Amino acid sequence: MSTADLNRILIISLYLPMCLLVYKRLFPRLSPVSKRLATFMLVAQVLVIALSMELNYQNGIQRWLWNLDGEYNIPATLASSQLALIGVVALLTGWHSKARSPWQRLYFAGLGVLFIHLARDEFFLFHEDGLRWQFPFAQFGAALAMATALSAFRLPRSLRIWHLCILAGLAIGALGALALDVVQWNGACNSTVFFSGRCEIYILEEMLEFLGMWLVLIGVCGLFSAAAPRLNRRWQLVILLPALWAITHHIPYLINLAELSSITSPSSVFYTDDSLELRIYRIEKDQNEVKLQFFALPQTWHHYTGMGYSLHLVDQVSGASYVGVDDSGRRNHLIPYRIFGERYTYKQWLGFDIPPTVPRNRALWLLLTTWQEQEQVFLRQSIISSDFPLLDDSQVILGELVVQEMDGPSASSPVAFFENGLSLDLAEMPSRAHAGEILSIRFAWTSEQTTMEDYAQFLHFGHELSGDWWVYDQEPLGARLPSRLWYSGLTDSEIWQIRLTAELEAGRYLLFTGLYRSSDRERLPAIAADGTPFVDARVPLGSLIITTSD
Repeated sequence: MSTADLNRILIISLYLPMCLLVYKRLFPRLSPVSKRLATFMLVAQVLVIALSMELNYQNGIQRWLWNLDGEYNIPATLASSQLALIGVVALLTGWHSKARSPWQRLYFAGLGVLFIHLARDEFFLFHEDGLRWQFPFAQFGAALAMATALSAFRLPRSLRIWHLCILAGLAIGALGALALDVVQWNGACNSTVFFSGRCEIYILEEMLEFLGMWLVLIGVCGLFSAAAPRLNRRWQLVILLPALWAITHHIPYLINLAELSSITSPSSVFYTDDSLELRIYRIEKDQNEVKLQFFALPQTWHHYTGMGYSLHLVDQVSGASYVGVDDSGRRNHLIPYRIFGERYTYKQWLGFDIPPTVPRNRALWLLLTTWQEQEQVFLRQSIISSDFPLLDDSQVILGELVVQEMDGPSASSPVAFFENGLSLDLAEMPSRAHAGEILSIRFAWTSEQTTMEDYAQFLHFGHELSGDWWVYDQEPLGARLPSRLWYSGLTDSEIWQIRLTAELEAGRYLLFTGLYRSSDRERLPAIAADGTPFVDARVPLGSLIITTSD
């Protein structure tokens, strides 16, 4: 006999006796609305279980969509809707049971709130964020069973059958949700007669959970029928609750799927052993705030336990972090999508405001670090490949940013104008210097356009008599602000500290400066204030007398 045949026999042997008993002894005592609710949920779960076992999956999406042990799919949505229905019907029962004692109404209120919470937990898997969740669940179940038993003694005997139904449902559900779950994860079922490990026992587990909660629903509907045998049309809308619950809980995921589908070319970062992939698709940064959105794709949800991220603005020269955010990974679990295969998918977002204390006109890196908490130790995750440049094996450079300073004074008569809207406003230097010592020269620059290239500035020393040349190059405003980050409206200056070589010949030197592209070393044309072009794109700065110890 095949495994599929055994599963079919299992469904029949579980559902048929229970349904015959319920429909013969209990169903006639339900109100019309309760009958429709009970019948709808029974038919829905039997169909879902049958389709999940009978369908021949053509792709990963179908396998996920109907998998009884899956998450955020059709079976999970139905299970969550049934739990929510129990909770709402319990609350309505307490509302309509005005003639009963306050303790009875408190019981129904607690029952309703608990099952609505369980419904959300069934869908969002809050319990899986913790370890050994079975023990507190068992405690809650025992407390609920005790409260149900005590409540039954305060009711007429004719109504105690409904509490007995609730207790039977809790016992059957607990057998599936707790006992079998522990068995399958411990691997104790590998040599059983009817099942071949976890791949099959989960079917029995899910069927017991469905059937147990359906019996709880029957019990609650029975008490509801006794409290409100005839409802007006407004209250009869409760029959729409399962559909409304399913729709409202899937709206955020449908929105996220639409967003996921619209991503054309996300950039990826892969971590050690391919246990985690980040797909970064939106980076927003301006003068006021930084925002980052990405999808995290761990191999399993276990790989995501304790995961977190750090996003910081870091000075490119000093390495100091001026502002940032450190946050744990959000367990906002999206349904698997085909472009991501069958990996778990978590939508993540990080961001922070840029305070006024961040220094202006400095080149900053936007760095992303992924870490995992293990016994209160935060371990950086190593990167094996990335579409972004890396600062080291654990830090991703997501981009550069400069906080602008727009209040600098502009020169009335610049020394020289260059293409791309750049102008040299000022060049201050002493008239004399000593070979082997530090020469300080202050250069002031203005940019009327946003630049996208790296430029280097040269300084040529030419001996007036011998014709020998000495050359010194560096970035115009130093490493703190490369020209690729210059913006329209920039006005800034830098004091160059040039160590003159001790071998410089004494005498008068003519000084020239200019700019060239770092990519191809091509000089930028330069003109004077009157429009006259400078020869060889070299701007004369005057003369400097250099003395020596001799």
